[in-house]
Amino acid sequence: MNIIVAEMHFGTGWALTFALIGALHLLLIWHWLAVRFQRRRILKATICITANVALAAAFLVYFTGFFGGRSAEPYMRPLSYVAGFYLCMFFYMAGVFFFWDVSRLVRWTAVKIHRLLSGVAVGVADGAKSRGSESAPDGNDAKDQGSKDEMERGRPHETAGLHRMIRPVYSAKSTLVAVLICTIMSACAFYAPFHIKATHYDVEINRRGSDLEHMKAVMIADSHIGAAVRENQIDDIVRLTMNANPDVIFLAGDIFDEGTPESLKEYASTRFSQMKAKYGVYFVLGNHDAYRGDTEEVLGYMKRAGIICLLDDVTLAGSSFYVAGRIDRSIGRAPLTALEARMTQDLPVVLIDHQPSVGESAESGKIQLQFSGHTHDGQIFPFHIFDPISRALTYGLYRRGAEQIIVSSGCGEFAVPVRFGSPAEIVAVDISLK
Repeated sequence: MNIIVAEMHFGTGWALTFALIGALHLLLIWHWLAVRFQRRRILKATICITANVALAAAFLVYFTGFFGGRSAEPYMRPLSYVAGFYLCMFFYMAGVFFFWDVSRLVRWTAVKIHRLLSGVAVGVADGAKSRGSESAPDGNDAKDQGSKDEMERGRPHETAGLHRMIRPVYSAKSTLVAVLICTIMSACAFYAPFHIKATHYDVEINRRGSDLEHMKAVMIADSHIGAAVRENQIDDIVRLTMNANPDVIFLAGDIFDEGTPESLKEYASTRFSQMKAKYGVYFVLGNHDAYRGDTEEVLGYMKRAGIICLLDDVTLAGSSFYVAGRIDRSIGRAPLTALEARMTQDLPVVLIDHQPSVGESAESGKIQLQFSGHTHDGQIFPFHIFDPISRALTYGLYRRGAEQIIVSSGCGEFAVPVRFGSPAEIVAVDISLK
């Protein structure tokens, strides 16, 4: 079968990503100058900016090497830790400064509205007073004017412009507290990538014409071997998988990516060959598996490990259920109806689709259980808390009519070994057929 190969390219999405990162860096540098250091303000602000620029330079060098195919170089691994730390640190500090700015803007707006309303009320009262005292001596007018002048002198900031009211000048103590909190959060992000766990689900599907009553499945997704997942973590993945005693194993894409060294591909292929299951081990392509156009190489490693590669294909597992595997939608693929046409028996259907899209499968009516990854559950806090707002399928077990979708956060991390607020996991599922 001919495979549509996806060459890596930097389109609109990447351009927007780099633009956002650049804007956050400028925001940080500008705000370091705005910290109100009590002594040697220029020197301390310069030190902060220098540290920020130095870490940003290391971040840039690492990602240039990563996307340039130099991930196997000896200097890349220590740089990945620096880049991962700074990825979290600059994002969190930029967030702190941004929300402080927003709070100052809201406060300034509230004060201006309050004073505007107060001014209207005072104007009405003064008008009524002047109409009731037209015959008052001139001395009173002078006294009133003097009182007004005194009030204006007592509150000169009321006439300040917007640029003065929202200028972000922060105390050194508040900034230090924010830096310490962001540093601790960034350091904690290195824990989860090296402590992969097994997450368990219980699901029930329609048996249809199958004689199968129960089976155990394990899904492995988004290992992105090379960033945090190396030899020890590959061993952990294989151990956790086999400890679950699976009847079937699904590799739901992005097992490798553009930064995976050849030596780790070889090691993973050797270790994955030791994963055995009654109904087989199945693999589908993820978007990163094909970014460099080396799809055939990736498939070669999988086939060498005895893994069945489903490329817009469907297979009958032990005459008990169908397994359908789709090429990732970013690469280009056949419609789901083409796969369903090959399902001639009335049996349960399990779908492996790297990205948790449900459009076609929801319309199908044949798909009962879908395994997906791709989202990493946001990987770094707070990205994962925004996903439910968009009603996207991002993590966990979802039910859409007769179909159930399990989305894994993945057992690896893209590019840098950091994960905070989401688990690094394999997924073990007890499936009851009734």
